[in-house]
Amino acid sequence: MKFCIAWDSPLKAGEQEIRICELNNDGIYIVEYPESGKREVLRSLDFRFELLFEVGSYAWLDGYYREAVSSFAAALERFYEFFVEVIARSNGVGEQQYTQCWKHLKNASERQFGAFIAAYALTQGRCPELLSDEWRGFRNNVIHKGAIPEKTRTLEYGNKVGRLILSDMSYLLQHHREGVANIFSQQLKTANTLIPAQDRLCVDRLSTAYLTHVLSHQDPSVFDGHWSLESQLELIRPIWLNASARLYNSSSRKLREDSF
Repeated sequence: MKFCIAWDSPLKAGEQEIRICELNNDGIYIVEYPESGKREVLRSLDFRFELLFEVGSYAWLDGYYREAVSSFAAALERFYEFFVEVIARSNGVGEQQYTQCWKHLKNASERQFGAFIAAYALTQGRCPELLSDEWRGFRNNVIHKGAIPEKTRTLEYGNKVGRLILSDMSYLLQHHREGVANIFSQQLKTANTLIPAQDRLCVDRLSTAYLTHVLSHQDPSVFDGHWSLESQLELIRPIWLNASARLYNSSSRKLREDSF
């Protein structure tokens, strides 16, 4: 799917660059600057659950509510995995040892869910707040039974998932920041190895950026207790509409040129 990214412009001080990119698994994007003839390699620093939640948000803005529910659900599952890894790293489990353990869980979502509950209980002495049976049923009906979710219901589901993630992410940043930092460092190291050799040689700048705007651990305001998916969508809506219009106009112009 198409993805809107914005960061401080390297060409115009005080302004932001906005580009439409094709979302990929590696988090490496090549950004073109036609006006100057320059190219830039941009590395995403966001965690996978943040990106998946962003994908769900754009899907909702575009009216694809089944896809939004699926992405929100995937974001929550990947956050559970993230939580378990942070706790493991914080307790001295190395990357290689953790990977060896996780391979027994990576294809079993119910086992991952159980690992999250256990890790949460061991660190906080209580059961975590989870999605209610009603919301789990909603998610299962959409993903497994082909139900078509309503617009407002999808927004409510995304809001619930987002608040659950932010609550537990706040705990991790307060009490297990070193574990979060370890995962972040490994993610950046991995990203560097994924940059194609030809792009290393023919780009003008290598940059890193946080691409998510809806649910980002780098945005302190999302942890103030007043976060809502609806308010965050209102913030990104004009950026997305403007970028989408530019993409449409560019595509239409190219189609007309190719027809002659």
